[in-house]
Amino acid sequence: MARKKRIQKNRAEPKGQIVTNKSLKNKEGRGFDSLSIDPTKVDNLNFKQEKTYYDNNEFIQRIISIPILDAAKDGIKILFDNEGDQERFKNYIQDKDLDIEKLAIRMGIISRKHGTSIMYGVFDELGGASLSEDLGRITGVRKFNVQGSNVIQEIKYNDDFLSEDFGDIKVLKLSKKPFGDVVVHKSRVHLLHNRGGKTKKGTGISQLQKLRMELMMTHTIKWSLAEIAYRLNWIFFKTKKAVAGQDQEQEEFLKDINTKTQAFISREDGVESINAGTGVNPVNWYQFVMEVISSCTGIPKQRLLGQQKGVLAAGQEDREQYFQMLEVTRKRDMEPTINFIVKKVAEAINLGKYEIQWGDLRALSEKDSIDLADAKVELLNKLIDAFNKLAGTKGRETARAAVFELANSLDFDEGMLEQLAKVTGHES
Repeated sequence: MARKKRIQKNRAEPKGQIVTNKSLKNKEGRGFDSLSIDPTKVDNLNFKQEKTYYDNNEFIQRIISIPILDAAKDGIKILFDNEGDQERFKNYIQDKDLDIEKLAIRMGIISRKHGTSIMYGVFDELGGASLSEDLGRITGVRKFNVQGSNVIQEIKYNDDFLSEDFGDIKVLKLSKKPFGDVVVHKSRVHLLHNRGGKTKKGTGISQLQKLRMELMMTHTIKWSLAEIAYRLNWIFFKTKKAVAGQDQEQEEFLKDINTKTQAFISREDGVESINAGTGVNPVNWYQFVMEVISSCTGIPKQRLLGQQKGVLAAGQEDREQYFQMLEVTRKRDMEPTINFIVKKVAEAINLGKYEIQWGDLRALSEKDSIDLADAKVELLNKLIDAFNKLAGTKGRETARAAVFELANSLDFDEGMLEQLAKVTGHES
C-alpha cells in the first residue's frame, strides 16, 4: 500500500520543475524551483535530446562556437626549435592530411558542449506576437539543462586524430544523484548552516526563489529579465570557472551570480524601454535580452546575432574584453588538443621541442581596417532604416532618441554621427 502512495505522489509532481528531496521541503525552501516559463515543458534533457536541440538551434550553436572560431581566425603555427624537425613535421602532417587548426576548433567546440556545463535554450520567434501578450509567451528560455563536470561519471571520446570522427563522444554516463542529499545542482540551492545550533545539510532555499524575494519582483517584465539574466550569468560563469579548474566556494559563487544579475535588473532605463504603456514592446524586449546574453557570454551583440564583422563594429571596451576572453579560450579550449596531436606526432617521428604561435588578435590588418569601415557603414544604414520604421509607429522624437543611444555605443566617428543627425533631424 505504501508503494502505491509513493507512486501517486510522484505523479502529482508538476512537470517543468526541479524537485528537491524531502529534506528541502520546509517552510523556507518549498522544494520546487521553477525553471521553465512554460510549465508544460520538461527541463531535464537526456544526451540524445541535447544533441537534437543543439543540432537544431542555430542560436545556441553560435554561443558555443563563436569564441572558438574567432580565437582561431588568425591561424595557428607550430614552430620547432630545430629546422629539420620543422620540415619533417610539415611533411608528416601533409602526408597524413592533418589539419591541426580544424581539429583544434572541433575539439574546442566539443569541450564547450560537454566539458562542463551546457544551456540548451529554445527561443520563441517574435513574429505575430501581440504587444499586450505575456513576455513568457513572446520569447524566453524554453529548455534549460545543466551538466556540471562533477556530474559526469564516465566520458569517452574517439582520440584517434587521424580518423574522421576524432572527438566524437562515445560514452557519456551521468550521475543521477551527484550531490547526496540534494538532487538539484548544488549551485541552485542555498544551504543554511547552524540553524538552531545544529549544522544541517539540505535545509536550504532555491537561489532563484531567494533572488526573487530579495528584489521583490512582482512586475512581469522585471522578473522575466531577472530570470534570464540569472540563468545566463550562472551557466557561463560556472562553465568558465569549471573548465579552468578554478571553482569558487559556493557562497562566493552565488554572491557573484546575484550581483551580476541585479546589475541588469537595476537598469530601469532598459526595463522602461520595454514597457510601452499599452503592453510589451517586443523589439525593445528582444534588444535588451540580447544585451543580457552578450554580457553574460562575453560575445559582442552584433557578432552574436550572426554578423561576421560584429567584433570590429563593437565599442573599444567591448572589443578589448572579448579579445581577453579569446586569449583564455585559446589556452583553455584549444591548446590541449594541439599539444595532444603534436606530442603524438613528435613521439612517432622523434621530434624535439616546439611552441604554439597564435596571431595577434588586436593587430588590424589592412583588410580588417576596410572591414571595420564597411561594418560601420552597414550599421549606420541599418540605424537609418530602423529610424524610419520606428518613426512611423512611435514618432520621430522617440525613434531619434533610440537610434542615437545605440549609435553612441557603437564607436561611430563624428562624420557618421553628423550624417545620422541630418537624416533624423537631430539638433546637436
